[in-house]
Amino acid sequence: MARISNALLALAVLVPAVFSAAQAEANNRHFVYQKIYQITPLCHLNPDHPWVGRVTGHYDRGRLSWTGCFINLRECESWRRMANSEVDPPRIQNVCEPRW
Repeated sequence: MARISNALLALAVLVPAVFSAAQAEANNRHFVYQKIYQITPLCHLNPDHPWVGRVTGHYDRGRLSWTGCFINLRECESWRRMANSEVDPPRIQNVCEPRW
């Protein structure tokens, strides 16, 4: 009976620690996603912006992805470099290209 109690106690200590680490990782990924999302001009709100930027990559065993539309290539490239700095290689998408 003591072995079962010790095993349950060990499990009770271990599970919250694992959950906390996973939750912290998810929270951090969400923070990074929101940081770039807030500076990304959404295409449906900017139908006349002729450049589209796409960045998709890995982050903490997950994937982050953003798409935005820009008034010129310079703004798109600046955004792309910032978004790119937040994801780990290999990048899945990393491009600024004409929208039409």
